[in-house]
Amino acid sequence: MLFKKGSFFLITFLSGLLIFPQSLEIFYTASLNGNLDGCDCKAVPRAGLVRTASFIRQRDPSSLFFDLGDSFDVYPDEHLHTAIQSAYLSLHLDGAALGDQDFIEGVDWIKNSSHPYLAHNLRIDGDEVSPQFKRFSTAGIEVGVGAVIDPGVFYFSADKIKERLIIADPIATAMALLQDMDTAGIDVKVLLYHGSLERARDIMTTQTGWDIILVGHEQRLESQISADGRRFLGSPGDNGNRVGVVKITVAEGRIESLHSRFSHFSYWEDPKDPHINGILEEYRRSLLERLRR
Repeated sequence: MLFKKGSFFLITFLSGLLIFPQSLEIFYTASLNGNLDGCDCKAVPRAGLVRTASFIRQRDPSSLFFDLGDSFDVYPDEHLHTAIQSAYLSLHLDGAALGDQDFIEGVDWIKNSSHPYLAHNLRIDGDEVSPQFKRFSTAGIEVGVGAVIDPGVFYFSADKIKERLIIADPIATAMALLQDMDTAGIDVKVLLYHGSLERARDIMTTQTGWDIILVGHEQRLESQISADGRRFLGSPGDNGNRVGVVKITVAEGRIESLHSRFSHFSYWEDPKDPHINGILEEYRRSLLERLRR
């Protein structure tokens, strides 16, 4: 009997020392450019959020989903942009990096929005958009998410927008975020970067503490995994036609393996998400009513 009890306690002790790897998927999109419905344009086809949503909605509840900015059209349309925000929220968006295009309805529209915008180096009328990094505890993993915007993306923006914004250096802000995450004991550190792909690559090279850097704005397709297979930089390309997915496996507070893929969607072939199609139809009804006035 004593031997059995001792064996039990020994097994219990040893099992407590075993570390079981945990897996997590991170979904990301960028540069929707107002394409809630998409376009069958032969030169530049666009699938539209109504189609990519069918894929995003099937993700595991433990996964995370981020957008990297420029989800709005380059022309004001408050009804369309409200519909786009509602569509993203219905997909349980965890965070959205602010892009220059997202200010098309004006600074006050963004300032008063309840959308989960992130921009840690941006102040609007002196107020911080994101005072601290966002923390997620999911699938047994502690994930920290920061977001920065490159001041250069506002080059063509109206003065009435730029004069109300204060943009700190994105490189220095990213470093400060990284240090805060280290102090907080974060397992996986994610940076959402709205700006130049080259500058994002520089951050990956110089600030090696970032595990994942996701980039929007230039609409370039990029999938770069570090030599050790534990760090990733990705950009999903143009017009919201692709959804990027990064799957990570974490053990003892560090990434053990990482895999990346893109899913490309077609205006002609992929099904519409029923819920977002309902949002789209309501937008079309409101558009017809406005045209009749």
